[in-house]
Amino acid sequence: MVGLATLIDVATAAGANATEIPRKEAWRLFQTWCEVYCASVRAATGNWAPGGIGWHAFSGGYFPSVRGHRAFDQYLAQDSTDLLVLAEDAAIRCTSSKPVDFSGLGDVYVAPGSFDWTMVFTHEHPEYGPYFARANPGS
Repeated sequence: MVGLATLIDVATAAGANATEIPRKEAWRLFQTWCEVYCASVRAATGNWAPGGIGWHAFSGGYFPSVRGHRAFDQYLAQDSTDLLVLAEDAAIRCTSSKPVDFSGLGDVYVAPGSFDWTMVFTHEHPEYGPYFARANPGS
């Protein structure tokens, strides 16, 4: 489990500004993330996330994504520097001149407030993940 202090420490060590997102708002933001990236999972299974893990939308082939080094390259190429960083027990807003690497922490979901794209660092890296996806895969 990734705690608030860990998210803040990693972000600030990378030169970012990090502020806590209250738990209730974090839950709502993760629900929005699921609505964008897990709708096909819900349509197929009746659940938002197989086994309660959102990134299974990508590993299970429910939503198009790129994985591994290609995912990380796509993430680094994003212009957005004001990001939501959502983990199981903590969430932060992260403002930085470049995307922060949250590898090795467990399941961490990163997205701009628009949810136009997402980067997911997984607890099963490198076998599964990281994953990068766009809300509108053709764009």
